[in-house]
Amino acid sequence: MRLAAAGRHNVSNALGAAAAALSLGADFDDVVSGLSRAELSAWRMSLTRTPSGALVLDDSYNANPVSMASALRALADLPARRRVAVLGVMAELGECHDAEHEAAAALAAELGIEVLAVDEPAYRVGTAGGIDGALRELGALGDGDAVLVKGSRVAGLERLAAILLRGGGSGEGGGDVQQVDADPVQGGAAAADPIQGGNAAADPVERSGAVDPIQGGNAAANPVEGGAAADPVGGGNAVADPLSS
Repeated sequence: MRLAAAGRHNVSNALGAAAAALSLGADFDDVVSGLSRAELSAWRMSLTRTPSGALVLDDSYNANPVSMASALRALADLPARRRVAVLGVMAELGECHDAEHEAAAALAAELGIEVLAVDEPAYRVGTAGGIDGALRELGALGDGDAVLVKGSRVAGLERLAAILLRGGGSGEGGGDVQQVDADPVQGGAAAADPIQGGNAAADPVERSGAVDPIQGGNAAANPVEGGAAADPVGGGNAVADPLSS
């Protein structure tokens, strides 16, 4: 089967949702159909192509070390010649703040990903001053480029993602923004294609969602109904991987 969501970390989320639904008597074909049509809440693992052809993975709703690692691996799975992670602060980490930011930058380097930090020196990489500075550092983006945008809510990086998707990056022209869920890059086989499956529901800090896996939550939480969370920003996968929820 194919999932509509991006990120290999949500394969386990989808399997958990399917197991819960099937155990409650849902029809298998309905479960498959619901998971394939899952609609994610805003700013969570949204994969879109800019007018210039670049891929933007917008996971800017929030961030912690677990979701950051998942998002970086999802970026690494995208077919691209250049992969850049534009990262804001991971807030409220206390005494672990510096170490967790350094660990995220180290993982990115291991995966062959450039890191552009926005107003956060703890990553110990090149730091841009605000969204305008990040856009200047990114330069012109086009076909073959893939950009992850992620940070805690306080970073407000959804504004940067929106500018990129409008074709407002440095040196880019305007044009039509394209969702790429029909592209083989996105949403795919739950157990086969590592690029698909997932939203930030894998983040144990960021999510909210119904406890009952059949009620409420986002579409991955309810594989039969395929409905989205009532709150398009705060909704989450109610039956995410038990290790992530």
